[in-house]
Amino acid sequence: MASGKSNYLAQKVLDVEFGLGSFTFPTTGYLALFTASPGAGNTGTEVSGNNYSRVSVAMSSGQWTRSGQTVTNNNLISFPVFSGTVGTVVAVGIYDAASSGNLLWFADLAGAYQKSFSANDQAVYPAQSISITES
Repeated sequence: MASGKSNYLAQKVLDVEFGLGSFTFPTTGYLALFTASPGAGNTGTEVSGNNYSRVSVAMSSGQWTRSGQTVTNNNLISFPVFSGTVGTVVAVGIYDAASSGNLLWFADLAGAYQKSFSANDQAVYPAQSISITES
């Protein structure tokens, strides 16, 4: 499973570390669902339509736990109930905005959490189900 920071965020971190610019890390992220992984280049296919919307997640120790190079969600994360088929969700991304915005982090979901969603389904991810590893 691939996961990590986006090219956008990698560039911002380099700018900060080498005195080339500044960057304010958001205190709220917006979790997005993908039917094709965005990867670091943000080239995947985000779910759209059928009552889909990104959900806000706190970028804090209340929401995430780090062990080594990996952060994992502490709490249940649920999306609105879909009004139609959205396809098979295989990955998630964390953005800095509820729509559009910049991809910060991405993670391919473990097989147990990859699922095809239809009308009246709801994407729900229990604690410890979303992991992002930085290498």
